[in-house]
Amino acid sequence: MRKRKSHFCRSRPLWIQYLESRMLLVVVADNPALHLTGVNEFEGVAEVIPTNPEDGANTCTGTLLLPTRQHVLTAGHCVSTAGRDVKFDPLPTEVFHAVEVYNHPGYRNVSSDLGYDAAIIKLNVPVPNTVDAYNIYTTSNELLKTVDVVGYGRTGTGYTGATITDGLKRKGKNRIDAFNTQVHDAIVAPEGLIGRNGVPGTKLAYDFDLNDGMSTEDAFGIYGIRANLGTGTANESIAASFDSGSPLFIFVNGEYRVAGVTSELISPAQTVPPGASHTFGSVATAT
Repeated sequence: MRKRKSHFCRSRPLWIQYLESRMLLVVVADNPALHLTGVNEFEGVAEVIPTNPEDGANTCTGTLLLPTRQHVLTAGHCVSTAGRDVKFDPLPTEVFHAVEVYNHPGYRNVSSDLGYDAAIIKLNVPVPNTVDAYNIYTTSNELLKTVDVVGYGRTGTGYTGATITDGLKRKGKNRIDAFNTQVHDAIVAPEGLIGRNGVPGTKLAYDFDLNDGMSTEDAFGIYGIRANLGTGTANESIAASFDSGSPLFIFVNGEYRVAGVTSELISPAQTVPPGASHTFGSVATAT
């Protein structure tokens, strides 16, 4: 990760919501059952759960990091209001406890902005070598790269939005088509809402395309950012509820590396029907 620089016709304000409270992972273009992670697949993507379920905090997602195997990368807003524990699928009876939390020094969580939305959780003990762990993607060429989106949370299809809550981990693909500066200038500002778009130039952005050869749900194309009809019906997905903090992976040199941390959802007025979310035409950003 790095500091990055760079049809419905509806007259309604842009609807921007936290992923933690409203988004679903993974919402897919086809059948959610086809996107469950397999055995030995993305083992180091973990559930970040409230230490005390009664405090009202939601589940998030995090990623186990190399080389320590004792640090988990997640979203800053996931750890700002409650204690957190971490669970990994290959170790179903073990719960790892957060002993320290390090927010990005620039993190801010106010009504008009969700900036530098990343944090690292230090666990009480290292996670065994039987669970995968990941390096950070440090090359500054994420634009136009295909990413794997992996996480827990509600799921559904691009036609229905979030309809299923089963706590299972799913995967999908998308493509980084923009930075949040472009999203702000083309969508957020013109639609009259400051929104939680984050500090300009610090987030990656992708949209949820229908993949039917039509452009009516191609948010970035409609808003003049970048026309692209997606990765294909069998792959296209968007992060969704209880999925904040989930990784965007880029596969390079034989390994998956973490290129982004899921932060928020944007529902543009021209591509998402009023009152809907997580449908085709939605936009997601990642720190």
